[in-house]
Amino acid sequence: MNHTGRIYFDPDGQPITRKQWAKIFEHGKRIVARTTVGPVEISTVWLGIDHSFREEDPPLIYETMAFWLGTPTPGHGLEDWCERYTTREQAEAGHTKMCRDIAERFTIPR
Repeated sequence: MNHTGRIYFDPDGQPITRKQWAKIFEHGKRIVARTTVGPVEISTVWLGIDHSFREEDPPLIYETMAFWLGTPTPGHGLEDWCERYTTREQAEAGHTKMCRDIAERFTIPR
């Protein structure tokens, strides 16, 4: 998919203007999922701004990140827990996977 320099995308991945993006961002539902797994919060959101590096790649407009709740343990490695996606379906699946991976990494019973 080539998006030829487009930056802003609606939740369905369609190119939009900055003004349209701002209206959706301000009034829309941006949070896809938020889950606490032990000492970690996993958050998946619609960003609407393409974070891909090359125009020939599909736009990456959703993001899942993990955040340590409280004071992190040295060497926890959560700074590497960030994934980006093109579609909401991919973001939902990625959120579920990250929750599972973090639960396994920290040996947290589900």
